[in-house]
Amino acid sequence: MAQEKEPNFTRIQPDTFGGNMALSNAWGDYDNDGDLDLVISFKTGDVRLYNNEFGGFTNLGPVLGLPTGGKERRSIAWGDYNADGYLDLYVGSNRQGNELYRNEKSQSFTDVSRQMRVDIPQVSARQINWIDYDNNGTLDLFVADRVGPNFLFSNDGQKFVDVSVETGLADPRATVGACWFDYNSDGFLDLFLA
Repeated sequence: MAQEKEPNFTRIQPDTFGGNMALSNAWGDYDNDGDLDLVISFKTGDVRLYNNEFGGFTNLGPVLGLPTGGKERRSIAWGDYNADGYLDLYVGSNRQGNELYRNEKSQSFTDVSRQMRVDIPQVSARQINWIDYDNNGTLDLFVADRVGPNFLFSNDGQKFVDVSVETGLADPRATVGACWFDYNSDGFLDLFLA
């Protein structure tokens, strides 16, 4: 919905966005053209990437190599983990293995989940956060799990290392939301879990 004048909203492309079973979405400029694009994950397994061109949206997910079915994909988040200037995509599933898709300069996406050690086979991912928890200049990855312990992966610049236990974040209680912020202004991110 777009707000024209307070408080009125107008539907944008209702035929394009009228589907149901969407579970998560995220805005990001995956192609660095200056406008925000929209990615949506679905219960049916689709990951639809709606490219924004002059205010009109077209699903380029299948053309760019993103999934068009299969396992239920519950959460999704953009983050440039390899610092190449292009947003990459992490997709959380419901206990069927999460996925990290490297953005190949907006021409395609490559699944690098196993290579980067973030596939996590038995997690029911409900919230994904890209953050720099250790202030080393690289994006780290936090995955909130609804049925088991949460995961924090430190990005060492080459791969991700699971630091959940040593940081005290492998909490086994069900987590459906995570919010990172610096509540005490000490320069380090703190975390609130729900």
